[in-house]
Amino acid sequence: MPPTVPPARTRRVGLLYAGLVLFVLLTALTARSIWRAWNERAGQARSAAVFELVQQRMPSRPIEAPGAIAWLREQLAAYRRHLSTSDGLMFERLSDATEHIPSELSRAASIMRAVLSATPGGVSPSQQVAVAQPGSARRALSLLTAQGSTFVVTRRRGLETDGGSNSFVARWLAPMAAAQPRLDDVLRGIARPVRLYAVAEDGTLVSLPWPFSGETKEEAARAEALQLSSQPALPSFAPEEFFFRFPQDQPEAERYSGFYVDLGGRGVVSTLTMPVESGGMSGVLALDLAHDVDWDRFASTIAPPLAATIVHIGSEAPATWSALRGGLSNGAPEALRAALDGVVSREGATAAGIAPITHAVVPDLGAVAAFHVSERAWLLAYFPSVAPSFPAGAVALLAVMLALLLTGFEVNRRRAEREADRAARALAEKQNLLNTMQVPLIVVDPNTDEIVHANRVAESMGIKRGARFADRISGDPRARAHYERTQVATSEARRAYGVPIRVEAADGTIADQFAIVRSVAVTAPIEALSADERHRLAILFVVDPQSDLRLLLEDVEKEAHTDERRRLAGLLSHGLDGLADVLRRSIGRSDTVGSLSPWLAEYLQRRIHVTGWLLDHWHDTPPAHDSVVDAAQIHETLHSLERVFSEVRHDSDLRSRLGWTNGPLSADTGAAPFATSIDWPQDFDTTLPVRGGLGFFLTEVLANAMRHGAAASTPHVTIRCDRVRNEALFVIENERRNERPRSGSRYGGLALLAGMARLFGWHDFTASPDGARFVVSWRAPLARRDQQGKPD
Repeated sequence: MPPTVPPARTRRVGLLYAGLVLFVLLTALTARSIWRAWNERAGQARSAAVFELVQQRMPSRPIEAPGAIAWLREQLAAYRRHLSTSDGLMFERLSDATEHIPSELSRAASIMRAVLSATPGGVSPSQQVAVAQPGSARRALSLLTAQGSTFVVTRRRGLETDGGSNSFVARWLAPMAAAQPRLDDVLRGIARPVRLYAVAEDGTLVSLPWPFSGETKEEAARAEALQLSSQPALPSFAPEEFFFRFPQDQPEAERYSGFYVDLGGRGVVSTLTMPVESGGMSGVLALDLAHDVDWDRFASTIAPPLAATIVHIGSEAPATWSALRGGLSNGAPEALRAALDGVVSREGATAAGIAPITHAVVPDLGAVAAFHVSERAWLLAYFPSVAPSFPAGAVALLAVMLALLLTGFEVNRRRAEREADRAARALAEKQNLLNTMQVPLIVVDPNTDEIVHANRVAESMGIKRGARFADRISGDPRARAHYERTQVATSEARRAYGVPIRVEAADGTIADQFAIVRSVAVTAPIEALSADERHRLAILFVVDPQSDLRLLLEDVEKEAHTDERRRLAGLLSHGLDGLADVLRRSIGRSDTVGSLSPWLAEYLQRRIHVTGWLLDHWHDTPPAHDSVVDAAQIHETLHSLERVFSEVRHDSDLRSRLGWTNGPLSADTGAAPFATSIDWPQDFDTTLPVRGGLGFFLTEVLANAMRHGAAASTPHVTIRCDRVRNEALFVIENERRNERPRSGSRYGGLALLAGMARLFGWHDFTASPDGARFVVSWRAPLARRDQQGKPD
């Protein structure tokens, strides 16, 4: 039969190649989309950079590098993520510009309000010293000493003699000097005051600076004057668009600038501003604050391709590019070091001081920006001159990988077709073999029990496609229940079971026949059988029990019957016949006082009961115990057995019938038939699952000793109580008779003893020769009995 259908395969191959063409087209469209998205993303990045530059709402001081300060603000915002939650929230409140004073600075704002509301005292400065300025300077600069503090005043030339300007300066001297220690107290642990100053509308600026650590007030004032003397060409040092942003009808307004770089050389500061409306001249009262920022950690958080480091300058001289280059640490980024070398080389020997915010461009390398972030620390940031490049290498690698994938796809497709052809031919051969051997083959969906496929032999038996296999099961309830149990899903892929099914003969009659079903899960689609991974493939072997299994059934029945007969015969022969014969002979004599007849009759009844119990429980697990045996019963049982064996010793005919002719009872030595050694305290008991079981066991062990022991020997019975383990150790030993050992029967004496020991819950049972003696031992658990009437 042909393995495949060529038209179907041609259609499948065409679909595969059509999918391949579609995949190549989609790949080309993806590459084009990547190119457009790359250009769009580059434009978005440029737009984002411009937005960061223009989004500020509060104007900062006029600087030469507005893009640099915009980048610094962005990095300060990103630095919050590297702080703890509480520190990050506080950093956010203090670093952002707002029209409301942060809560941490509310007390400082109250002190500034007190300065505004102070009554003008008209205090005249005790000393006024003019600071020399270049002839081209448009501003005058002087130092004033009042109230024990040194103030710095800068204003346009000609205002030194102006009454309004002098009145404005005199008004703030006493209130600002009085507020200085109070501001130190309320800002401790929050920020560090830099200067408290007032700016008039005519440009007059009076400033009270705070000294650095180790500075005097006069030194702080002179350092402040040096910073205020920068940019002498400007008529006003304070930019009006930064300070004068309050409406005239809102005297209670407040503004907070957020972080920015101070043009006065005090690093990154923030400013509290309030309008001055009362008096002869309006203006603004301002407080500059410096904040403790871990600038080394800040520099380490700047992500590549940018590079940044902190440079600490110890001298008070104006900073230059050469000084910053000399202050670089060994761990500074190499790219930043190279760019700074280019700036220093271009600067030459006539190096001038640089502004608190400045930048320099190095051709073909990029730009270096310097930020005066604290009193003695500068932040150097390197911006490489690079442009995003299209990932041409990645796209080319993707194309190579695509070519490799397509090649592998085609190679594996052809290999799969060859394997499919080979598998189809092999399956066809197997199906022909099954048809020749008249073996039914079916495919079943286990979820619905529907027959998906049936070979010719299965269809001739009435197993048709589309029918349910369960309908072919015999109507016997046991057969249907067994079939349902075998259909439960398990982790095993293979399954085998036997069940009677309804088979349709050639003449149309239907009869039940036993079938052995071997099924396996389908792991890969089999087109010729219409099978996939959901289905199971099964082979049926229909058997006739009377012909195909005749020998097997005969052996099974024979073994079962023989096993039961041997078990019953062994129990009866080892449990009843000996005692019954003794009882018969004892009853035959006159029934004198102390005769064994009454005891033997009762004992025989118990033996019969135990024998029946053993027949019922032989293959069971050890049942619960409901019979108690104590020390007195042990003594009485052994005493009674001693009397029994004494009776046998004096009756030679009885010994012959019992097979004990050559054993320990063959000679009357005048001693007891067996010796006993018992250590069983009165307060210990043992339990058994059946009454009479211990007597049965002891009788069997001693009877074996009398039957197989050496002539005129004395068996020994030892019972010892193990008080630590709460166990009784039984040991019965006798001298062995020199006879050839026989193979043990399945239900012989020792086998019965082992079975009874298991059912009674005893352990460590052994029965084996030990040199010239034969020893039987076992251990029985004991329970200690409390004395009656005693508390528990």
